[in-house]
Amino acid sequence: MRIQKPKIELYVVRSFGEKLSATFDFISENLKPLFKTLTLIMLPMCIINAILSETFVGALFIDTAVGNSSYWDTSESNVTEKLIMGYVLMYLAYFVGFLLMSGIVYGLMRIYFERDERLEGITIRAAFPAIKQAIIGTLRACGIIIVGGIIVVVAIAIAAIFDFIASSILIIAILLASFSMYMAIPLCVFENNDYVSAFRKTFVMGFKTWWGIFSISIVLSILAQLVMIPFALPWSIVMGINMALNGTTSYESMMSANLLMSFLSYTFAVLMAYGMYIGISVLLIAMGFQYGHAAEKIYGKSVNKGIEQFEAIADVPKDGSDGDDLESGVNRFDDL
Repeated sequence: MRIQKPKIELYVVRSFGEKLSATFDFISENLKPLFKTLTLIMLPMCIINAILSETFVGALFIDTAVGNSSYWDTSESNVTEKLIMGYVLMYLAYFVGFLLMSGIVYGLMRIYFERDERLEGITIRAAFPAIKQAIIGTLRACGIIIVGGIIVVVAIAIAAIFDFIASSILIIAILLASFSMYMAIPLCVFENNDYVSAFRKTFVMGFKTWWGIFSISIVLSILAQLVMIPFALPWSIVMGINMALNGTTSYESMMSANLLMSFLSYTFAVLMAYGMYIGISVLLIAMGFQYGHAAEKIYGKSVNKGIEQFEAIADVPKDGSDGDDLESGVNRFDDL
């Protein structure tokens, strides 16, 4: 019989090292469902990302180099329009991919914390409602981040009008405070708050646990970059060879080898996009535990959750016919 490790709790006050340990323990315990769900759902998105990225990058660095006027019109305005359109489509696709990835990561985290069996035996169909709710929560968090960004721009503009030094200090302070926005997504996923409360709690938790957010984001961002490098390196090599061929060979010679290079370039672009999502998912998991630390430290979420569970268990009819249930409810509360 397999001995199951103690369940990792979300709402726990943790030190920096304990948050890192909780992150990697969660990943190691749930590696199979995380990898399976991310791969099956994100792989089609990675293909779309690769197609759009390759189209944009290829048109920018290759078609213009060989003078392929069939794609680019000689008009400078037409080139600019196509560059802008390709750029917007490429990053819009990456934004959709981020929504899906955030929904998968935080949806599975919610299931893990709320389900007695954790993620054991979970299927994509069973996890879909939680993933959907996490995507909606991520969209709500993006709204909070946009509002925060608008406030920042207005504040900097007003400060710049009156005093350059004041505006410089304000920009530095805002850049430091921007780390608070890391709390927006897990807050909107794990809690049901209105926009005003979510906006306020994002900054309250962000400011009061700023150093933890800063340190976790820096360390995990570096780790995410290290994870991405092996995935991105093959694409970078192929792209460099492709550009070198364009600069040293004729257009006809380059086209004779273009099928193989295009196939390799698209394949490695898919791999690069997948590696990017994997790396960022580790950061999202860590920020989930950072949120749990902040929520427990500031609001005592685990205590409030225990009280709510007790009230739900002890809510019996006035005739007292369910006294046995009340007694069992008290015993269950003692176990919380």
